[in-house]
Order: sequence, then structure tokens, then C-alpha cells
Amino acid sequence: MIDVTLDDDFEIRVRFVAPLAQRYDTTDDYFMDQGQLVVLVSKEGSFSHKMAILLHSLVEWAVAREDGVPTTKIDEWDFSHTDSPEPGAEPGCPYGRAHHIAYGVEMAFRSLTGTPHDISSSTENVIGNSETSSSSS
Repeated sequence: MIDVTLDDDFEIRVRFVAPLAQRYDTTDDYFMDQGQLVVLVSKEGSFSHKMAILLHSLVEWAVAREDGVPTTKIDEWDFSHTDSPEPGAEPGCPYGRAHHIAYGVEMAFRSLTGTPHDISSSTENVIGNSETSSSSS
């Protein structure tokens, strides 16, 4: 678990959870709970894969917030599009712009760290481990 306190005592709580502990079938989820942003990232794949997913979630939330899209509207959309592998990429998505920006940041991180998008081909990549951090995919 990671806890971060921003200005005005605004808190972000990050939890790495089993995939079945997610609120629906997804690799990441975020929502407001008693004034805290809670980000859930599934415990799947390598360290860098989980960090890429976390970056995506935080960027998506921040851009959506700046665009005036509350997490309740995001939840409403996501829960009505559980059959989609990427609800944020669906036409008409209220946080579509935020999703696409977050996807770009995620892909840049993956490119810079050599982290594959497909977790089945991902291996544990520990920063500072010369055997894994110098290999490329």
C-alpha cells in the first residue's frame, strides 16, 4: 500500500490487490472514498507492469478531474461497459480524452523501461538489476 498526502490534506491511497478483489473485471480501478482517492492495481505481471498501470490510473484521474469529470461519472460509464476491454476508449466516453492521454503516458513508460503491454510476456524487472534492466523486449 502507498499513501500520499497532497495539499489541503488530500490523500491518495494505492493498493495492489488480487485481480478478483477488483470491483469488476479490470487491471486497475480508482474511486473516491471519504475524500480519499483510492487506486486499486491488480497484482499481475512485473513490477514495471504494475507501475505502468498505476501511472495510467493517476494520469487518467488527474486529467479527468481537470476536465471536470467526477469519479462517479467514470464509475457510471465503466460499470455500464464491463463487456469492453477498454471502456475509456469507447466512443462517447466522458473521460475519453483523459484515457487517451493516460494511455500515451503509460506507453511512453513501457517503451522507456522495455515493459511489454502483454503481461504474459513480462518478467520481473527490478530497478538496478543489471540482468533484467538491460534486457529489451
